[in-house]
Amino acid sequence: MTTPSETLRIADAAGILAAVPHQLRFHPSESIVVVLATDDRWLATARVDLPPLDASSLTVFDFADAVAEKVCEVPTMTRVFIAAYSDRKDAGPLVAEVKRAFDDRDCRVVDMWLVTDDAWFTLSCFHDECDEGYCEFAAAKSLEQLELHEAHLHSIVRGSSPSHEPVLPSPRVVWQRKDAIRRHAAQFAQQGVFDFERAEVLLLWLEYQELPLMTSLVRLQERPEVVGRLLASLLDIEVRDALMASFLVTAGTVQHFASQMPRAIKNDCAYLDAMATTSALGNGIPVWDRLDRCAELAQELMSAADGRELTILFSILSWVEWMRGRGSSALACAEKARAMDPEYSLAQLMVDVVMHGYQPRWVTDPELAWRS
Repeated sequence: MTTPSETLRIADAAGILAAVPHQLRFHPSESIVVVLATDDRWLATARVDLPPLDASSLTVFDFADAVAEKVCEVPTMTRVFIAAYSDRKDAGPLVAEVKRAFDDRDCRVVDMWLVTDDAWFTLSCFHDECDEGYCEFAAAKSLEQLELHEAHLHSIVRGSSPSHEPVLPSPRVVWQRKDAIRRHAAQFAQQGVFDFERAEVLLLWLEYQELPLMTSLVRLQERPEVVGRLLASLLDIEVRDALMASFLVTAGTVQHFASQMPRAIKNDCAYLDAMATTSALGNGIPVWDRLDRCAELAQELMSAADGRELTILFSILSWVEWMRGRGSSALACAEKARAMDPEYSLAQLMVDVVMHGYQPRWVTDPELAWRS
């Protein structure tokens, strides 16, 4: 579930459908998309895969109820718009069933649409001849209408360029002294991280997170031993988990947070593997600017990483995307990590988290959620 970075006004059907790919950052396919709104303001966008055609264990009723239940957790939502993106023959009935699930929860569905590879259709029924819960006689409308809509063109001008599927993060920086980085990383990996070093290593990560990305990269280019140490430290599960939990600690307590290692945090780091959705340190809200800077740094470190280090970076970025509410991107990162190293438990954990529909509590609160 993604939240707009700016105030979006609900205008017309074509405008909503034109804006959806820009909100998701990719063109949805084989999906149900729900736009959450209050009055005329766009609150959030939720996307879920259509159930497989042979999903014998999942009924259409169960699927629709699961979608509505998740979306209705947003307290400020007053109405929704539903769109199916598919050429499947059962797409219309699926939309109608999702509408039924929202109706059962007293949530107003304003409009429903179907978007295929060739056209788009309004499924809302405005006459008495529809017996299936959706309009079976809807006229096809040109996709060009969406491509030429102001909502799409405005987003393009602002630099938005949706892909055809979730895009994996990739580095842009070239590490000039990569051989030295790999040599230092191998040395630190062989030594391991001693208990008394964990606080120091975490503070080293936090030091570079607090700097603007370009400043960090310029300094790290001249310090291959630091880059090697940062990468090798991720092999230590307690450092990895503490780094991921640090996003949930306010700036005023981050130094105290690091000072608790290794004693207080050491026994709590397993919270990730226990599938908790908030930090073992408390029910915090992510510090979004720190999380964003860490994600940027992790992405750029990929071109210096090797082997399991790269698997860990993809897993951490999956965790970041999950906390942001971008389940599709989180799953893409997690599946990439799992493909690289099927034995790495965090990668498998993140796949399970996303596939089972778990989401952090702040995702359903537009005032707390990350803004794209």
